[in-house]
Amino acid sequence: MARIIPELNSGLIENPGRRKVYLAAKDLPEDYTVIYEYKFCNQVTGAVIWQADMIIVHPFKGFIVLKIQPGEVGFFNGRWHEFVQGGYRELKPDLVETVRSAAYAVARSYKDKVGWAFPLTFDIGLCFPECGKIQGQLPAFVKPANLFLRKDVDSFAARVGEIFQAMPREKRDAAVSKKLVDTILLSNFRLYNTLEEQIKAFSVRAQHKFTQEQERILEETELNKRMVFYGAAGTGKTMLAVEKARRLAEAGKRVVLTCFNRNLAHQFPANIPNLTARHFHGLLERATKSMPPQDRKEYDKYFEHILPEEGYKHFARLPQEEKYDALIVDEGQDFRPHWFPCLKEMVKEDGDFYVFADSSQNIFNVDPTGLESLPASRFRLTTNLRNTTSICQRWISPLSGARLRLGLHDSGEVHFHPWNNDSQQLRQIEKTIKHLLGRDIQPRRITILSPNRREKSCLAGTKTIAGCPVVEVGNPRTDALRFSTIRSFKGLEADVVLLIGIRPDSPVCSRPDLYVGGSRARYILHIFHRDDWKL
Repeated sequence: MARIIPELNSGLIENPGRRKVYLAAKDLPEDYTVIYEYKFCNQVTGAVIWQADMIIVHPFKGFIVLKIQPGEVGFFNGRWHEFVQGGYRELKPDLVETVRSAAYAVARSYKDKVGWAFPLTFDIGLCFPECGKIQGQLPAFVKPANLFLRKDVDSFAARVGEIFQAMPREKRDAAVSKKLVDTILLSNFRLYNTLEEQIKAFSVRAQHKFTQEQERILEETELNKRMVFYGAAGTGKTMLAVEKARRLAEAGKRVVLTCFNRNLAHQFPANIPNLTARHFHGLLERATKSMPPQDRKEYDKYFEHILPEEGYKHFARLPQEEKYDALIVDEGQDFRPHWFPCLKEMVKEDGDFYVFADSSQNIFNVDPTGLESLPASRFRLTTNLRNTTSICQRWISPLSGARLRLGLHDSGEVHFHPWNNDSQQLRQIEKTIKHLLGRDIQPRRITILSPNRREKSCLAGTKTIAGCPVVEVGNPRTDALRFSTIRSFKGLEADVVLLIGIRPDSPVCSRPDLYVGGSRARYILHIFHRDDWKL
């Protein structure tokens, strides 16, 4: 893969033809350098003097400047024209003149900076990525070998290689190519924020401000007392569940807010009058005064059947006036079908009953019939308000199939790290954390998520990484990295997530598990996967 500058999220390149060329250029050999949309500005006024759509620098032969022209194009009466709204319109400035001026400007910049003429060869190319055929005769000044059509973009590396191959063999100098890139094309300075500052700014932008979609939901629930809301990770389900519970409680209603995950329930507000917020089994144990069996082998039976049945009996015996006025369930996809009768008995017959769910997060492979059979209206949340663009486009959407609107437009980062044994994986994890810390990020922002418990992961016996202690999620230490299993961290979030131990043959590396794990990352996601795993 070539060194390409700037490294863009290709989804942000609006024109599909330009996007296709950009992606094709990334697949050039790794010793090539590609500059996309290079602008040379007047040092005083800041005005753009010339622009090159793409500069491709060979490691020792010279460079090519490419003009990328989307749409259909024609050359008539000595002028270039573009096809717009059923007719041809003259293109200004002239395509060849533009790209040739840019090529000579690059060579002239080299001379001005170094003191002598650029000693290698350079050439130009015209790229029409949305055109498939040529009709008529090319102008004499256009070399067929330097013309790229749609099919040539599909074999971009080969076509670029042919142009460089035609350059004089005697003119080769790797030092000149390096100086051109490092001293001329990339002789820039930067004003920047540290990664810690970037994340802080992102957090401010991502503060819980309700979208029009969410405000409409909160308004509609004032009229409709029975609703199920579906939404992908990051669409604000928990935020809406908590806000709805708060509003109902402040209106004087007795409200219960519940979920399956104990760690998520710990994030619920605990000091709002009229609001009871607990995880499902903790709620039932408190109501029925039940206790788990001493034999841990009986735990599954107790939590799966015995406790929900006791809870059902308890609430079914209560008179209507002693039941809750409203029940709100978060992460509803985790609730077994035979638990819903218990939930229904908690709330009054005319009470409010709202469920928030994401079927793509069904990591426990729960039968969805209980949720689907609820007599309630359905609504889908579509705007992501948690994750950066990269995480949405490169992880959440591919794994869930959800088509999301992006509420936040920070690019963020997603990185993949293949490994073939635990020792190699551990070295990569430590290297990555050192790199993050070197970017001035606080350790507390980094959470390591594993499909397996720590003692069964590559971190078994590891107490520190890159000089930072590794503690369990919930530990208040600010100088420590956090560790959790994916399933225990469900419903929570972290600024930076390292998703480790991903392998294709593990039952706890299912698509729902990986979707849950990766979608916990708000700003940066690192995936450490065995080298035979594919997304």
